[in-house]
Amino acid sequence: MYQSDLRAVFRIMSENSTCFFIMTYESIFYETDALFHVLQNKVMNIGFCCQRIRDAMEVVERLRQGFDSFHDRLEQKCVTLGLTENARSKHLIRDERKRMFSNILENVSVQMKARFDNFAELNFLGLVDCTKFYEMSQSFEDTKMQSLSKYAKYFDFVRLKSDLIGLYSSHLVRNECKSPGQLLNLLVKHDLMQTVPEAIKLLQLVLTITATTSSVERSFSALKRLKTYSRNRTDQARLSSLAIISIETERLIKLKENKEDFYNRVTDIFVQKDRRMDFIFK
Repeated sequence: MYQSDLRAVFRIMSENSTCFFIMTYESIFYETDALFHVLQNKVMNIGFCCQRIRDAMEVVERLRQGFDSFHDRLEQKCVTLGLTENARSKHLIRDERKRMFSNILENVSVQMKARFDNFAELNFLGLVDCTKFYEMSQSFEDTKMQSLSKYAKYFDFVRLKSDLIGLYSSHLVRNECKSPGQLLNLLVKHDLMQTVPEAIKLLQLVLTITATTSSVERSFSALKRLKTYSRNRTDQARLSSLAIISIETERLIKLKENKEDFYNRVTDIFVQKDRRMDFIFK
């Protein structure tokens, strides 16, 4: 059975159609993989991300129009690999491949348009891009504020603009904050939440909305590792805590490096909780 499976796999891999599909998706993934890495980064420049999305979609469209050059490369690859096909049906096979090639790329293009159609609505994330506070202190970008119209009932835009201009001009903020999370922590630390209430609401919104699906994907990946057969009866609270520990491993490592007694303090808190068993050192 095992040898027959291997022979079946080898037969499939030795077919021209397999080479065709591999080369088709390779040309697509070469571009989409680069776009994936851009979107998975914690970038606040939505304009840059939108431009990369448009560039990727243009590349997919150019690939769709360039079937002839693609098919020439495919034939050269098949000759190199020793994959031959019936000369009599060569033209029919080419026409069928052209149809499939066009359909595959059209489907990818449609899916990308549907997925990223409203991506520009996240333009307001750039309002709290701490790396560009100096530039924004010189010229406030009202277009980014306009993308918040979806949340208009939650904001006083006049006060929000005033709050943001004040933050942009602060040397303390520009020197110490590199991300919205750091900025929010700084405002809390210095008890400034009531001073810039609209900016606080914007920061909370930005930190809640994920520009990409990376955080969601990480949670599902962690769940597969945690929710095993032996842990099937783990309650929701513990499962959630384990997932946070797994997803935020890098942050835990940094906490350990910055605070040598971090693990000991966590252990002490855990031991102090009411449990059915006593933790007694003998």
